Amino acid sequence: MYSYISDKKSILDIRAESSIGTKINIEIQVLRTLHMPERSLYYWSKMYIEQLNIGEKYSKLKKTITINVLDFDLIQSNKYHTMFKLKENEENTLLTDVLEVHFLELQKVNTINDKLAEWLTFIKADSMEEMKNMAEINRDIDKAYDILTTMSYDEKTRREYLAREMVLHDEATRLEEAIEEGRELGLKQGIEQGVKNGLRNARIEDILDNLSELGTVPSTIKDILSKQTDIKILKNWVKLSLKANSISDFLDKIK
Repeated sequence: MYSYISDKKSILDIRAESSIGTKINIEIQVLRTLHMPERSLYYWSKMYIEQLNIGEKYSKLKKTITINVLDFDLIQSNKYHTMFKLKENEENTLLTDVLEVHFLELQKVNTINDKLAEWLTFIKADSMEEMKNMAEINRDIDKAYDILTTMSYDEKTRREYLAREMVLHDEATRLEEAIEEGRELGLKQGIEQGVKNGLRNARIEDILDNLSELGTVPSTIKDILSKQTDIKILKNWVKLSLKANSISDFLDKIK
């Protein structure tokens, strides 16, 4: 199993493999992300196709699961846990069990009536006291709480946590300022600009996600993306980022 911080908006991104070979990706997403279902399917497809080398049999493909823990509402359901599979539209017949996509929405956890709810309550806790209370209820959570307490004494881990906190505060501030600016410019104009900005930010996020699969994205590319305002150009760059063999290959194509 391995984990990494994919970006400062995402708390954690973990890839794991069960004892029977099932591939699992777990992502905790703090801020609302556009096209979250598509993003999850993209990660699922990457994990699925990476299992086979050229010439190998399809029978080697293992069940692949993506689990998205979200700190915002996404699915139109009162359930905090929704799971999606490949099924026939009318008779609900399962085509294959190799695909599972789970969404766990923290804001919808109102009662603690099972172990999953206990874990989600622990994850979304606002204080160490709340975490400690959940640790006393669940023995497995108690182990996680001990690890978290130990990590809190590590200076590097604390710095990373504070950096993520700053990004979240900065983004919330920028959003508030953009809304206020939209009001000053007029409701209609503000909405139109907001839509444009939303599309632009979505394109940039897609490009960065695609490039992150190839390695660490350098600041030069981030600067280029931040200065590009033409949505059509960014849309074309999304396609280029999907086809690029390396980050330098992408950089050459957009120059």
